[in-house]
Amino acid sequence: DSFAIILYMEDKYPQHPLLSQDLKKKALNLQIASIVCSSIQPLQSHAVIGSFLGTMDADESLQMVQQYIDKGFRAIEKLLVGCDSKYATGDEVQMGDVFIAPQIHAGVTRFQIDMSK
Repeated sequence: DSFAIILYMEDKYPQHPLLSQDLKKKALNLQIASIVCSSIQPLQSHAVIGSFLGTMDADESLQMVQQYIDKGFRAIEKLLVGCDSKYATGDEVQMGDVFIAPQIHAGVTRFQIDMSK
């Protein structure tokens, strides 16, 4: 589980924190990680996609996966309104960035998610 691993690393290597000491930024990063882990990443699993394929054709399955991945990204985007920084939640890489980046890559390359919306 990515979330458990990254929390372990946060405690094990405090000299390289991915969570801010600022409680609002910390909560924001944890929210982003939670949305990715519960709403975006599971839909990119071959097992989940395969279960959709059992009840619908490939195009319908892709559309459903796209819809829910897009919904997760829109939720994250709402959280980031007003965050004017180099990275998602600050000027240094934080936990949210570590979770968002691979999902954007997979969303664009595997599922043709339009990130320009």
